[in-house]
Amino acid sequence: MAESSKRRKATVSRSPFNSEKFPSKEKSKLFRESFASSTVHLERNILPNAFEVLPIRSLFDSLGGDQVLHFSGPQNLSLIREFYCNIHSIRKELPASFETWVRKKSLVITGDVFRILLGLPEVRNCHFPFLTRSGVDFNCVASELCGVDRTWVTGDLLQQNELLPRFRLLNIIVCANLYVTTHSSHITQDQGYVLYCIHHRLPIDLPEMIVSKMIGVSEGRKSLGLPYGCLLTRFLTALDVLSFDDDEFAYPIKPITKLTVSQSQAHVRGSVSGVGSSGAGNDDPLVKEEEFEAANAGAPDLPELRPRSFRGQLQHFEQSVTRRLDRLATRLDGFDGRLDEQSAMLAQILSLLQLQQPPSSPS
Repeated sequence: MAESSKRRKATVSRSPFNSEKFPSKEKSKLFRESFASSTVHLERNILPNAFEVLPIRSLFDSLGGDQVLHFSGPQNLSLIREFYCNIHSIRKELPASFETWVRKKSLVITGDVFRILLGLPEVRNCHFPFLTRSGVDFNCVASELCGVDRTWVTGDLLQQNELLPRFRLLNIIVCANLYVTTHSSHITQDQGYVLYCIHHRLPIDLPEMIVSKMIGVSEGRKSLGLPYGCLLTRFLTALDVLSFDDDEFAYPIKPITKLTVSQSQAHVRGSVSGVGSSGAGNDDPLVKEEEFEAANAGAPDLPELRPRSFRGQLQHFEQSVTRRLDRLATRLDGFDGRLDEQSAMLAQILSLLQLQQPPSSPS
């Protein structure tokens, strides 16, 4: 009995504090209690064929283009959780900012950091985020989004299946990658106004939106999970932040494809107006697991008729492999072209962080 008690006491007294991951014991404790099992929100990869039916791709050019639409590869969930856990010195007033500490690197996070990362110019006289809501006619916004006259009272929500087709696709992308929300089924006034601004090419300050969302999470609004996992992995990787063997990784969730759009249109035609999906799990019930498998395998949107003879099957397999190799070669060419851009971007970020380096480490 005494031996068992001694063993338990030794276990309790052992300090779990890892000075490579946390700046203090308090942050280490906070991580165990609040962040160790937090859900990391990973953005969705938007395949080019998603815009074949609804050609709205150009709306994203002023928001970073491919930088906010294309995400691939493993994402370091451990780094993201530590990034959010170690946030301190928050400034909520615009321009918002905060500091954090990631594996012995002290970082000052402002909108300028993500402006450089996304290759965006500074926005003047932006329409969102709000300094004040006065002057926004939300009845006009709702009528534009839905295609019929609507009255939008503060606190009411629009439903995804009430939106016009182009706004349904825009909403799915925005909720996943830009103005991250728990689900896209219900649209708040802020969310609807973001869609309205993007569609009319009104200037919005995406980097400020990102920083404000991150601050909201650090202040306890964790129903969203930890947003911008892919963007932060890209940022921290560019800074050469250390990775450890026990880090947890995951890939971006199901891509948005042409099939997503066609399923959404079919769902809305068969639905009752004003009824949205419920729950905060998979926000788009129309996106099936088959879509993810098809996109990963390079399959077309519709099932193929496969030959029955062995010779025909062999030829079919050879053609399929050739198509996939061609796609892989195209992607590699694209990666080569982006290496120089990433190197220049890294130099800019490092220069900015050196200018914003805090005078002392957080206690």
